[in-house]
Amino acid sequence: MTSLTPPLLITNQLAVARCSGDEAVQFLQAQLTANIEAIPIGGCVLSGYCSPKGRLLAIFFVLRTASDFWLITDPQILDKLIKRLQMFILRARVDVTLNPTWQVGFSHVSYNGQSASLDLSQTPVEHRFPAVLPFEFTLNTEGIAEAIDQNTFSSATSDSNNTFALACIQNGLPLIFLQTHEMFIPQSVNLDLIGGVSFQKGCYPGQEIVARVRYLGRLKTRMIRGTVKTASVIGPGTVVTGGGEESVQQGVVVDAAKNSDTGDWEVLASIPIAWLQGHSTAKTQIDGQCLVTQPLPYDLGLPE
Repeated sequence: MTSLTPPLLITNQLAVARCSGDEAVQFLQAQLTANIEAIPIGGCVLSGYCSPKGRLLAIFFVLRTASDFWLITDPQILDKLIKRLQMFILRARVDVTLNPTWQVGFSHVSYNGQSASLDLSQTPVEHRFPAVLPFEFTLNTEGIAEAIDQNTFSSATSDSNNTFALACIQNGLPLIFLQTHEMFIPQSVNLDLIGGVSFQKGCYPGQEIVARVRYLGRLKTRMIRGTVKTASVIGPGTVVTGGGEESVQQGVVVDAAKNSDTGDWEVLASIPIAWLQGHSTAKTQIDGQCLVTQPLPYDLGLPE
């Protein structure tokens, strides 16, 4: 039995840049947090791009094709990021380019021939991360000879229902936006739990700080998923309160999208670990409304 091909949706929530050249692998390996060398052709992983202080400037979906790497992220910050990457090319045989006409499309993928789903909770744990994403990308990069089918864009439709954002939120996949630029370290948004950080490869900007947090056990925040009922607009950078009346700590919304089916906001939020360990999350709030915790398809690994 052959599963139906899922429809292709075009999203304006993402833009893409190309990294090409004989030394593209080595260049990205020295800049990004994931093990870029280990990405197979046709594979895609999440990877952070940090400042020297270990703060996330961006999170990319890194898609590898036969001769190039494609860096997919929020369009409002991509141009600035590419200019920064270009500063570090020096004499390397690498070219990093951005074309505003390029488009990013995505489709839900099936697992073992089953129907497409946004929910990875039914996928066996050992296959979830980093090997499985709840969608696959298709790029419209006219003029570049690549193993990417561009003809399918003629029948693609616009993602008008926050489908991509909801897929990321429901599966605990973070992105960085203009409002949260340099706000988080990778572990604060669970990037280390989903194959987005390698602790075995060589150096990259911020590597010393990221490694110190891991090996000295000084992590203070983790990312949770939740829903909230509110008439207000919730976006990245929105403050999250909780942890009891005596707490002066705050959490931060990493990503949020309105679910048109339920009317609720679905949220990823980075909150103090102390709230998860020592206080009821029932008091966690956004805009004065309760943030109802929802399960993630992976374990946060917190002590009991």
